[in-house]
Amino acid sequence: MDFQLPDGDSIRPLAPFADMLNHSSEVKQCHAYDALSRNLSVLAGKNYESGDQVFINYGPIPNNRLLRLYGFIVPGNPNDSYDLVLMTDPMAPFFEQKHKLWLSAGLDSTSTISLTLNDPLPRSVLRYLHIQRLHESDLAIIAPHQSDAAVEKTSDSNEVEVLQFLVESISSLLDGFGTQLEKLEEQLAEGFYSPGGNAWSAAHASLGEQRVLRLTRTIAGDLLAALESGSGNGRGLLSAPAQCAKCEKAYV
Repeated sequence: MDFQLPDGDSIRPLAPFADMLNHSSEVKQCHAYDALSRNLSVLAGKNYESGDQVFINYGPIPNNRLLRLYGFIVPGNPNDSYDLVLMTDPMAPFFEQKHKLWLSAGLDSTSTISLTLNDPLPRSVLRYLHIQRLHESDLAIIAPHQSDAAVEKTSDSNEVEVLQFLVESISSLLDGFGTQLEKLEEQLAEGFYSPGGNAWSAAHASLGEQRVLRLTRTIAGDLLAALESGSGNGRGLLSAPAQCAKCEKAYV
């Protein structure tokens, strides 16, 4: 079981027999870890009658993680996500300057950011890519303000470059799935996979990841189209002079 400690660290204690309880999002989360006593408690969330099945809530976990850690999935899981890994080669131009900006934004040169159904395109993804694609002239403007915060918004050309890269990269990720979303939906609807089997579970996990990635690509594509057409919505959200991510003051 995974737990977040008060100091922000995480811990994964081994809990014998806990995996005998099936997961259900319909019950309250009723397990807790006491860091001082190092005791793990599993409490009943309601009164049970003899013969009732006892469930445990593992928390808002996506299918890809449920399958990897526990060997099952939840069809139509609203917590499905995709972990997007963003990396920059340390030999890339102006890496040291950009690394300082990533750190001030709470990021790093290698950052893993979860894309979810509720937030398919987190601002942290855009912030990372804004910094990654800064040119020498952009850095010259931002450099005097590095101690303030990282860059949130930059120039139109930077925004276009970021969004084009994002659309192309997400498309490449989607092309890498062995079976595309529409085919998976068709196969699951027709009972192609044996319910509860490994292939059935893997199909649901893949379905969830592809749905998230498609939402991400759609949003990035819409923002790019709005920016290129000069639409107020796109420009208002992403396009502006270089700004501090915390105070939103423009660098001039």
